[in-house]
Amino acid sequence: MASAPRCDSKKVDRQRPALAIEGRADGGVTMAEERGAMLSAWYMVAVLIVFYFLNSFDRTVLSLMVPHLKRDLAVSDTEVGMLLGMAFALFYGVFGWPMGALVDRFSRRRVLCCGVLLWSAATIGCGLAASYGELLTARVLLGIGEASLMPVAHSLMADRFPARRLGMAMSVFYFGGIFGSSASTALGGIAVAHFSQRPVIEIAGLVAVRGWQMPFILLGIAGFLAVVLLFSFREPARTHAANASSAPFLVTLAAVRGPMLAVLGSFVSAATMLFAIVLWTPTFMARTYGWAPSQVGVAYGTVHLAGSGLGTLAFGAIVDLLYARGLVDAHLRVFGVSMMIGAPCALAAFLSKDPVAFLILIGLAHFFAFSFTGYASALVQLVSPAAARGRMAGLYVMMLVLFGNGLGPLVLGALSDHVFGPARMGSSAVLLIAVLGPVSVVSAFAGLASVRRAVARNGRPNPPEPTEDPSRDPTRSRC
Repeated sequence: MASAPRCDSKKVDRQRPALAIEGRADGGVTMAEERGAMLSAWYMVAVLIVFYFLNSFDRTVLSLMVPHLKRDLAVSDTEVGMLLGMAFALFYGVFGWPMGALVDRFSRRRVLCCGVLLWSAATIGCGLAASYGELLTARVLLGIGEASLMPVAHSLMADRFPARRLGMAMSVFYFGGIFGSSASTALGGIAVAHFSQRPVIEIAGLVAVRGWQMPFILLGIAGFLAVVLLFSFREPARTHAANASSAPFLVTLAAVRGPMLAVLGSFVSAATMLFAIVLWTPTFMARTYGWAPSQVGVAYGTVHLAGSGLGTLAFGAIVDLLYARGLVDAHLRVFGVSMMIGAPCALAAFLSKDPVAFLILIGLAHFFAFSFTGYASALVQLVSPAAARGRMAGLYVMMLVLFGNGLGPLVLGALSDHVFGPARMGSSAVLLIAVLGPVSVVSAFAGLASVRRAVARNGRPNPPEPTEDPSRDPTRSRC
């Protein structure tokens, strides 16, 4: 009689997918394994949020210093737009792809560590800058350093979370950026108002800075202190380690050109509007309604946080729910519908003569139209081949920032200077929204089919749900 095959438990465990407890394999997992893996994964997201908070704060607090900047450095709106946008965004964007290439090859924590150290030093440089040229140089270095965050964060989360939870994970992460941007508006407005009361502040008797620049010094020090958190979590194994594609990146890019064109046409157009609005709204409210920076900071910062923050979490959950139910193009569908609601709210906001009405309408615009960043990044990871996730994230961020953070504020500043005049900045915003809103909607719906094909080609179905009891786990051999 033939004997039953022997069961070697150690061999069985070794044959189970190594990443099963992180939801990246098709094998079943126990509830205990799932809970432990998710706690570890969410802790990693919390650490990344800390750096996104600092990243966003460092980047956007300058928008509250425009009156002081124009007074002390005698610059135009176009030059301010260059500082707020292109000087930072050009290098942030251009270095996004090289950072993504480093992410695909080296330790992601170490890549981010170097980036944090550079952007923290550049933030302090913004505080020490004594001329427009020095401030411009510091903003360039800030952009290079901050270019490391997104490719690292996207790659880490794509390797740690299952597809059915990636949209929510990305949305929670991006909530940190929204909170940082909102805090930079609210807390930054208070800080700038406080420190600007002193024309000059001496630091340890070694260097003197203008009072309004002191927040940069404090933010840079915070970045240096926070870098130790990067080594408090375990870097997840790469899901493509065993079968990474050797195809050149241009070949990989050509294979996903359809969904990437849809991503760029929809989300990049929206980002151009978003960055222009976020960075110029404090100036718009000061000129249109006569509000002081501290008033604008608290009011708009609160509205921005409530609208974009709640929208990011809500739509991240909605997209994940629809994706888990088989609607793999949910990311673009949800975006297209929400933009159709949010863009008219933004138009009405900048046409309003009442500051309260403006805040309500712009809050609705942030909730519906400008809360896409989390699930948009998740979509890029879902349509990207596993071996090129870092570079695809870098490319996406490059386009997002070059056109969004770079071109948006610059175009709005140029329209204000040369077309409508500084007193009619609202008209400049209306024109930008009226052009780019329809472009983003059409691009989203035009790309649905290509996204479905790309997700199917990459084989990114949801892993099976965890089992309550290991004995019922279908991937375990029965002894």
